[in-house]
Parts: sequence; C-alpha cells; structure tokens
Amino acid sequence: SVFIRAWCEKIINMLNNNVFENASLRINSLYMLVKYNNYLNKLINIYFEKINKKEVFSNLKDNDKAIYLSMQSQYFYQINKHDDAEKSVQQCFDIIIKLSKRKKTSTDFWLLLQKSLKNVRNKKKSEIFLTQILENYNK
Repeated sequence: SVFIRAWCEKIINMLNNNVFENASLRINSLYMLVKYNNYLNKLINIYFEKINKKEVFSNLKDNDKAIYLSMQSQYFYQINKHDDAEKSVQQCFDIIIKLSKRKKTSTDFWLLLQKSLKNVRNKKKSEIFLTQILENYNK
C-alpha cells in the first residue's frame, strides 16, 4: 500500500537522521497496524541494524517492550538467526504473561502473539509457546 510505503520511507529518513526515539514510536505503531508488508519487513531490518547498539529497549514501557521484542524476533528470523528469534519470542511472551497478571492487556497482544509465533521455525516449539501463553493468560 502507498500509505505503508510512505510511512516506511519517513521512518527510514528519521533513522538516517538519528531521530531514534521518534522512529521507534512510529515503527511500533506501524508494526501493530500492519499484519504483513514487504516494505515494513525491510524497515524492520534497517531499524535493528541502525539501533542495534542503542539503548532503545531499556527506555521502553512494558507494552512497547513486547512490541519491540516481537519485531526483534522477526528481524532475527529474517536474517536466519532462529535461536535468537525464539529467545525474543520467549521474552515477548514473558512480558505478555506478566501484563496479563496485572490486567494491563489489550487485544494488541493477540496480534503480537500471532506475529511472534510466525518467527519460531520449529512448529512444535511454537505450539509449546502458545500453550504456555494460554495456560498463564489471566491466571
């Protein structure tokens, strides 16, 4: 879509100009709006290559940390670092479980679950992750 492509280009421009905080906010929002898009996939790769050494994660709140980890799992999956992708998925799910226990969840988490599970190469492990979430959700 033209809208998604334009936003991806805008965020890349922010990254190129070292406006990491604004870029992070926007990519998080776009990630949660778009289920799948090639431009967004490329943007995620660029984003993590640019911010890899930045302290972005430590400045995020719980919801944004979960989004970040889901995106990170996609990044690792796309560059064939499948073990790292699974670690990011597990960390994302840990945050989701923690938030569900505090009753601070939203429907966004179901989208995060779906997006994250796609980044687990071993489908049996994916089933284990999903079972873990369902067993712990709102306990």
